[in-house]
Amino acid sequence: MNVNRTIKRRIGAGVAIVLLTSALASCSSSNSNSGGSSGGSGSASVDPATAGLTEAVFTEIANTYINPPPTTGPTPVKKKTVWWMGCGNSVPACKLLSDSGGEAAKLLGWDFHVADGNLNQNGGYAAAIRTALAAKPDALVIQGMDCGQITQPLQEAKSQGVPVLGVQSIDCSDETPGAPSLISVQYQYSNGAKTLNDYYNAFGRVAAKYLIAKEKGKAQVIANLGKGGFYEY
Repeated sequence: MNVNRTIKRRIGAGVAIVLLTSALASCSSSNSNSGGSSGGSGSASVDPATAGLTEAVFTEIANTYINPPPTTGPTPVKKKTVWWMGCGNSVPACKLLSDSGGEAAKLLGWDFHVADGNLNQNGGYAAAIRTALAAKPDALVIQGMDCGQITQPLQEAKSQGVPVLGVQSIDCSDETPGAPSLISVQYQYSNGAKTLNDYYNAFGRVAAKYLIAKEKGKAQVIANLGKGGFYEY
């Protein structure tokens, strides 16, 4: 799907501001446990299968699983240090979000650092988290790292009292029934996707609508669902 890069960056920065603000709010209040978005319902009013593939159709599709960032939130605390665990700076989609996090931290006046998870090569995810923890940060943001891949370092973060925020990261309690929750705050991507699994499923439905519109209902698809297979077509 061809989304304007500026729009993507604005959404990324909005995600980052909400996540970072929620992280530091949780340091001062045990009741701060949500980084959700707010906005209109964004329900689609155009049927992409009949209207054809146009910018308006794509916008309608996108609005079904992404809402604008909220316009209000907790008051940012001052002079905090935040580390962002990027899934891999060699991947543009990973670097875009960590760069947006840096922009948000600058606006908030925080000390911001990125630890490159290097696509988890040679245990890169765990190494990134432990590098950050050694610096004694006020909060961590993990991006694209599921709890099952980094359970031990997340337990170390919890024992140090460092809140961990998840971006596109499945918590241990969501992966395995009865497992403890080790991600303090999960970002809510839209009003219609209350959990990350909901968001992944919505993304799959949006992709299907796009293909239906582009190929007029005659697409031949090879779907690589990856580990977990969250997408529904």
